[in-house]
Amino acid sequence: MDDFDYGFFKSLFFSDLDGIRKRSLTDRDLFLTLPIPEGYDHWQRREVTVSAFEILKMSIDAWYSLREMEAFQSVSIIPSEFYNSSVKCLAYLEQNFPDQSIAEVPYEKYLHFCYTLGEEEEWYSPSEVVQLVDDGFRKIDIELINAGAKRNVKKVIQLLNLGANPMVDPEEKTNDSEIIDHLAKDESNAFVHYLFCLKSHNKDKEYGNPEKAYGVLAQPYGVLAHLYKVASSAKLLRVIEEFGIVDPTGNS
Repeated sequence: MDDFDYGFFKSLFFSDLDGIRKRSLTDRDLFLTLPIPEGYDHWQRREVTVSAFEILKMSIDAWYSLREMEAFQSVSIIPSEFYNSSVKCLAYLEQNFPDQSIAEVPYEKYLHFCYTLGEEEEWYSPSEVVQLVDDGFRKIDIELINAGAKRNVKKVIQLLNLGANPMVDPEEKTNDSEIIDHLAKDESNAFVHYLFCLKSHNKDKEYGNPEKAYGVLAQPYGVLAHLYKVASSAKLLRVIEEFGIVDPTGNS
């Protein structure tokens, strides 16, 4: 879109507090509408709107479990500093726009950044759920896999509270965890691309013409999609871990 504020998006993506402070923001400015590239027809629309609060919350979720790690030398990023910068940026916006603040990112709302699943589709279809129950799996455990795959954090928490067990793997028919393995792979794969975006679009580069700079990874849609995949996967892995489930990925 011609009026998309690349500068503000860049400041949010890099958790650049100085860049955010320099802008004369209104409530309306906090909502950024991104064009959806051609070929992503599963969105069934041509643009998606996200808020500044959501982008910063995604950054916090993405770096929370990594904040004690040492620096990523390849991209000159210290996880604790990036995480703390995100927290400070969020606090600044919350102080200045308290009515727009959010408790959590509604990750399920932006599922199409990850998958082509339709609104009514599930990872395991109703007929597959019936067959798996006949095979001896509990329905609530399959529902947990579906909720996690669709990035529905609230439903995952609800199902865990009701006794759902993530340590099942209907696909491989083992006692491993399909949902943990699925989320961990998504997080790991997306993190490689996310770091590439951070490396390519450092604060000192001109972001004015992203399409010309680095192709699809430079476009705001692609950049945000990688952040979303990392953040939503990390958030759900942490939720499962906080219920006392051992996370085989070693994240904490």
